[in-house]
Amino acid sequence: IYWIHATIAGKKNYLLDPKRSAVIAHLAEGRRDDFYNQREYELVKLIGMNVPNLVFVHGVGLDKAAMSDMAQKKMSGLVWSPFSNLILYGQTLDIMSAKSAGLLLAIGSDWLPTGTKGPLEEVKVAVNYIDKDWGKEGLAKNFNDEELYKMMTENPARLIGHWELSATESGV
Repeated sequence: IYWIHATIAGKKNYLLDPKRSAVIAHLAEGRRDDFYNQREYELVKLIGMNVPNLVFVHGVGLDKAAMSDMAQKKMSGLVWSPFSNLILYGQTLDIMSAKSAGLLLAIGSDWLPTGTKGPLEEVKVAVNYIDKDWGKEGLAKNFNDEELYKMMTENPARLIGHWELSATESGV
């Protein structure tokens, strides 16, 4: 690519600004076996947007190599929306691979037509998904109540660069 669209260039410049927040984008939403869904992250890399402070929602089509690249590039992480993924596509983000790669995970509803009304309903779906553990990955050992709580509270704030603890809050 010998040029970059002004909107993309603007987002890249924004992400380089130390006073910025994160940019959140939907990526690789759909089925894991969809050819185009699997290639979306390659396009992100091609235009040089695999940079810190870029947060993706969904990531169903991301493979382990893409997740590893995201972690190496210090990209913020992923927002998991299990309800809409499961109802629309019958599968969702490989949360074990994302966590194993070192990506920060948050949980959030997608949009009202096929999503839940909010994070509390979304976490109910997540708990059921984790308890069922269809792939026998040991999800319950890695995603306990505390982890899910952080995925609704602390982690989203971290993903967008707005998590700070005072000395008293952090116990220092």
